[in-house]
Amino acid sequence: FTRTGVMPEWSPDGRRLLFLRTDATMPFDQLGPPAVMAADGSRQRLVRLAPEPPFLYDSKPSFAPDGRQFLFTRGPSSGAPRPEIWKATTAGRGERRLRAGRLPRWSPDGATIAYVHPMRYAGRTGLVNARTGKRIRWVAPEVSSLDWSPDGRWLVYSPSVCCPDVYTDLFAVRADGQGPRRRLTRTRRWAEGQAVWSPNGRRIAFVRWVLDEGGEFARYQILTMNRAGSDRRLIYDAGDMAIEEIDLDSGITLSWGPRRG
Repeated sequence: FTRTGVMPEWSPDGRRLLFLRTDATMPFDQLGPPAVMAADGSRQRLVRLAPEPPFLYDSKPSFAPDGRQFLFTRGPSSGAPRPEIWKATTAGRGERRLRAGRLPRWSPDGATIAYVHPMRYAGRTGLVNARTGKRIRWVAPEVSSLDWSPDGRWLVYSPSVCCPDVYTDLFAVRADGQGPRRRLTRTRRWAEGQAVWSPNGRRIAFVRWVLDEGGEFARYQILTMNRAGSDRRLIYDAGDMAIEEIDLDSGITLSWGPRRG
């Protein structure tokens, strides 16, 4: 598997991984172009896209249900003062800007895109038409992670916060905008985020982390829970990690691979 990429995303058929290329020579806030590889780590290749505006480091790409197109985020830069959502094919064709925003996630039916709109003082999370980029509705406040349920009815998210030592919980909201949001976790000591739905829709995987009192180390764990927020199971504990060795904005990023068969 690659050691030169971040923000992985499984293809809908589970045969490929899409990720953002990086290496130790690149500045912290810059990434290379998206890349794809086979599920076993072989056949890695870059997706040949225009180098500017720069690729945004805190938003992972998102496959379309057809497995050919994907969404990614560029900017900000002098030519694009706000982050922008773009789409292209994995062959590097059809590249075009969709709208201002970041953290795009393609809906399971391919018709809608959830995203975060960068407003002047505080962003909001909305839905847009995947073909035209026209806004449909607002569904949540600004978020730091976002994922669709497999049936397209729900979005799970973690609110955006100013600092890594401000603890967050996980919430779910209906995509049709009806009803109040559901609080899935209520944890005082840990921050939680990067939630992703299982392919069968029965469970949600997420990351939680905590800083030590001196602010020199962070501890990361990966857990799963049912869609109601109960029956939590610890599946991985990364232990203490030095702050200077990790990216506190993204930390551990999850993508739940679909079952092949």
